[in-house]
Amino acid sequence: MNALADLKDPHVAELARQIRDLCGDDDLTFIDTLDGASNAVEAAREVVRFIAAAEAMEEAARALSDRYKARAQDFASRQERARNALVQFMGEIGEKTMVLPEGTITRKLGSVKLVGEGDPNTMPAEFVRTKLELDKTQIKRALEQGVDVPGFSLSNGAETLAIRK
Repeated sequence: MNALADLKDPHVAELARQIRDLCGDDDLTFIDTLDGASNAVEAAREVVRFIAAAEAMEEAARALSDRYKARAQDFASRQERARNALVQFMGEIGEKTMVLPEGTITRKLGSVKLVGEGDPNTMPAEFVRTKLELDKTQIKRALEQGVDVPGFSLSNGAETLAIRK
């Protein structure tokens, strides 16, 4: 995208500063003069159009991702139902293994898994795990009030760009 190169040109930036000094706070005159003196305004417009197109593509990609995720879940569900049907069929005919041209299928016992629910407040300590984590909301609040928190400080994020349509 050549427009980005135009916007990064130090000569254009210097020209823009000089025009701003001449125009003061009059934004319309500034933009009109800058547009007449360089291609920076058109470059900025091109970048804004590029951003809008990229946003649309991102939204479309996310929609496709959601759609494909739902389809993948559907295929996984079909696979599970087919496996269960084969296990049931093999159990009914009393076969543990079947050698087929597509592959050898074998019925086997499932792995041992834990079932049930317990109350961590009444469970013995050896069966309870406690997760220790920092409360970043409290840390931020303390820093904003001038309290020193070792290992932390407040910082502004990178500048962002707002585009009103």
